[in-house]
Amino acid sequence: MRLSSGTHRLLIQGADIYLGDARCSFKSGTFVFKRGCGEPATALCVYCNEPFCDAHGTHGEEYYEICARDRCQAKYRDLGDHADWVRKHHHDNLAGYCAADECEEALDIPCERCGLRFCQPHVRSMSVRVVELLGGETMRTQLLCPHCVARRKIWD
Repeated sequence: MRLSSGTHRLLIQGADIYLGDARCSFKSGTFVFKRGCGEPATALCVYCNEPFCDAHGTHGEEYYEICARDRCQAKYRDLGDHADWVRKHHHDNLAGYCAADECEEALDIPCERCGLRFCQPHVRSMSVRVVELLGGETMRTQLLCPHCVARRKIWD
């Protein structure tokens, strides 16, 4: 979603989005004196959808743009950590064991977030907020492993 200097135009899922005079919305300073950056925006954050300039974000590969807000940076870090965790525990599933740390029980139930399989004691039913692809959100009951339950603080 990177913008070329001066054009302020994006192409997202086949639709042109014109940002006009979009400005970086990153705010800094103390609570009383907090103010926006105001520089021309070069991208929109993939997590919060706020415009940001080169100084207040990261331009990743394949237009993976992340602003410098703490919450968005935490989500970005979590994705890498989570991918490493899934890779590490996938081998337990291939061997027929629960993916929970140091559990050698037979696998039984898949976690509805990470897709790994766990024994019955390591999966619990939880009511979670699910954001729909085309907008809106709903509450659903999902079976989650302890790892995905811990990640909810960042994502939900």
